[in-house]
Parts: sequence; C-alpha cells; structure tokens
Amino acid sequence: MAAVASNGLARLVTVVMVGRASGVDSLGGFQTGLSIAQLMVLFLPTALGSAASKFVAQGRANPGEGDPGQVFHFLARRLRVVALVLSFAAAAVSVAVAKGQLFSALEVAVLTWVLCWYSMIRGLLFGLGLARRSAFWDITTSVFTVALVAAILSLGELDHGAILAVAAAYALFAVMNTPSGASGGLSADRRSEIDRFCVAVVFGTLASTGFLQLTMIVSRVVGGIEAAGHFAAALNFATPVSLLGTSLSLVMFPELAAALSKNDPRRVASMVDRAFRVLVALTVPVFVVTQFASELILRLVLGQGFADASVVLVILVAAVLVTTVGIPCVAALTSGSQRGVQGSALLSCAGLVLGVTSWAALVPALDVNGVAWGYLFGSGVIAAGHIGWAWRSQHQNWGVPITSTVGAVLALVLIRSHAGTDGSLVNIAGAGLVCLGWAAVQVPFTRSSQR
Repeated sequence: MAAVASNGLARLVTVVMVGRASGVDSLGGFQTGLSIAQLMVLFLPTALGSAASKFVAQGRANPGEGDPGQVFHFLARRLRVVALVLSFAAAAVSVAVAKGQLFSALEVAVLTWVLCWYSMIRGLLFGLGLARRSAFWDITTSVFTVALVAAILSLGELDHGAILAVAAAYALFAVMNTPSGASGGLSADRRSEIDRFCVAVVFGTLASTGFLQLTMIVSRVVGGIEAAGHFAAALNFATPVSLLGTSLSLVMFPELAAALSKNDPRRVASMVDRAFRVLVALTVPVFVVTQFASELILRLVLGQGFADASVVLVILVAAVLVTTVGIPCVAALTSGSQRGVQGSALLSCAGLVLGVTSWAALVPALDVNGVAWGYLFGSGVIAAGHIGWAWRSQHQNWGVPITSTVGAVLALVLIRSHAGTDGSLVNIAGAGLVCLGWAAVQVPFTRSSQR
C-alpha cells in the first residue's frame, strides 16, 4: 500500500510542480512526452513483466515448469532488442506530435528505454515473491523523481531535462534490482507458451492501458498544447486511484497463477471476490467527492488557469473508477489458461475499437471533452465484459455491491443536476453525505466473503 501511495503521490506532486511553476502549456508538453513513452512500453515490455510475474511464480510453485533464472534470461533476451526498437519509435512519434522538437524526442526515447526494463524487473520481483523489496524501491524511486524534477524546475529548465529526470529515477529501480548471472535455456514448448502469452497480453494492455495514454496524445493533436495541458491536469488527478488496482493486480497475479497451476478454483474466486469488494468500497467515495469538488480541487492545487479542466476530470474519474473495479477480474482471466488471456485481449480490443470509433462523432461536437467521453465509453465496455465474465463463471455474489454502485452514481447525477460543480460548501457537504451513505451500505459487504 505504501508503494502504491508513493507512486500516486509522486506523479501528482510532479504535475503540481510543473503546472504551478511553468503553466498549462509546459504541463501539456511534459505529459505528452510521458504518455508517448508509456504507450510504447505497452507494445511488449509490459507483457514481458507480466510474463516474468506469472511464469516465475509458476516455476517456484512447480519447479518442473522452469527455473526462475531461465525464465528471466529468456525474457531479457527478448527485451534487449524490443527496448531499442521502441525507443526509436517513441522518438519518431514525439517529433511528429511535438512538431520537430528534437531534444524532447531524445528525452522520450531515453525514458522509453528505461521504462522497458523497469516494467520487466518489477514484474520479476513480484514473481519471486519480493513484493516488499519492490515496494521499498518504488518508494525510493518516487522520492528521487520528485527531487530531480524539483531541481530541474529550480533551474528554470523544464523544457530541457525534466523527462530525463524521470528516466533517471526509474533507472535507479531497474539497476538496483536486475539479477546477475541469470542463464540457462527453457524448453521449446515453454518458450512457445511464454511467447503466446505475451502476444495476447500486448493486445490486451494496448487496448486497455494504452487507450488511456492514447487519449492524452490525441488531446494534444485535437486541441493543441493548451488543451493538452488541461487534459494532463485532469488525467493526473483522475488516475492515482487506479494505481491501487494496478498494484493489487501485480500482487494477485503470481498468487492466482500458482492457485490455478494447483487447480484450486475456489481460492481464485475468493481472491477475486475480496479484491473486487475492496476496490469498489475504496474508489467510489473518491469518485463522489470529485464530482462535487473537481473545480475547487484544480483551482486550489494548480491555480485558476486550470479550472477549465474540471469537466474532463469528472469524466476521467468515472472512467478510471470503472476500470479499477474490473482489474481483479482481468487478473483472474489473464493468469489462467491461454484461452483466458486471449478472451481478455478480445474484450479489451472491442472496447478500444468502440471508444476510438466514438471519437468520430464526439470530438467534432465536444472537442477535447469528446476524447474523454470516448474513453469513458470504451473503458466501460472493457470493464463490464471482464466483470460479467467473473460474475458468471465464478458464481460471485456481487448483486449488492454492483447495485449499490449504480445507485450511488445515479444519486450523484441527481444531486449534481441541482447543485452544480462550483465547489461550494453545500456541494462539499452533499459529497460527504453521499460518502457516508455509501460506507454504511458497503462496509458490511466488504467484510464478508463469498465462501
């Protein structure tokens, strides 16, 4: 939990520092570069991290399925080539989007290369059962990120080094946790299984996580640098809650893989049930508060110039909430058979296609707000598909949590239609009452278990 908090806090503090010190335009350029790098990493390195988590954990549970060192050696060989190719691709995209700013393209290329290795090494640590070590270095990386970006801002050189500062922080994590002396070969069947897994995960992560990064890049193309700055502010205030689900997924993934390899579906269903209930209970209050206080939050934290991002923030929070609640179901589906991984990828691709297609109708009418609405639509399709699969196949008892979620959202919409979103004390009091009501309904079901 501490690592999750540190990642979210570091990202938010960095955005606040950039926004307050350099304004909307600089924040737009900074976040666009980060999003390009993060999108490129999803083309394979993130899948390699998931593979390290899954197959290393399986090897530990059943030694006959491959030594952890052999798995890492195999994945590292794949990553060396892929990281280099993706770094050049990231630079090319940066030049196209940022209109020829070559130094910015170099920064994005370096960050992409570093994030490639960070993604796989982090997955490896979870596969080895070293979650505490990963948490320690995540916290250290977060502190280092904030300190380096602050140093760059103090020099007044945001456009020349801030992204490199972020890259240096993540490089620290990778360097300090990369194992030495890993070698050995895997059987042809095992290599083939890992490759098939990675291909399926690539499609799934590109269509889900990549969708969010794509919205940032599209907002820059559609609305320009100022609109990108507003979108970046909303994006970074909306996404910290998703880090809880993402980190929970990384922790769950090796345990789910081990449980499935031992043919223990009851344990899998129980883990998914508990995680689903906790995420619903924790994320909805944040969502409710944001609906009432989005403009107030942006004004107080970033300044008056960012108040226009409040509408996008409300939409993105809704999308992040839906996505986060579905993460345990995604983990359960992708940690099992190859068929499950492929099914998850198909659901994610369907959501991506529908969301991107909706931009054709939404963006001309709503501009950057249309980009956010399209993301909400697509991510809703992805999450609903995964939740529906787990609910049915695992016979989950989620009627009350899901019904209460829908009820809370409808109540929020009704209150907002009368109260607005101006951040007044009346609105804040209304948000507090909704949160109290939500807690009264949700806590008993969060404490209960399906089995």
